[in-house]
Amino acid sequence: MVPDWICEVISPSSIQRDRVLKADLYLHPGVRHYWLLDLPARLLEAFEARQGGWFRLGAWTPDDRAAIPPFEAVEIDLGRFFA
Repeated sequence: MVPDWICEVISPSSIQRDRVLKADLYLHPGVRHYWLLDLPARLLEAFEARQGGWFRLGAWTPDDRAAIPPFEAVEIDLGRFFA
């Protein structure tokens, strides 16, 4: 079974692997949502699979509150991710 959503916590040593290799690895079997949580940069990026590629939905910082697919029914306080 393929998950609908994957969140990777990246670090300076894994940026290329998470942004390129794992992103491609997750896209092909059908993962629909991919989040990258970059703790040193204090940034969350969200992507959605569309037409065979990743479409960037946006980027958020600890000061933001957002409803991000696939959890758009809930507003998330992004500061909790970086506490």
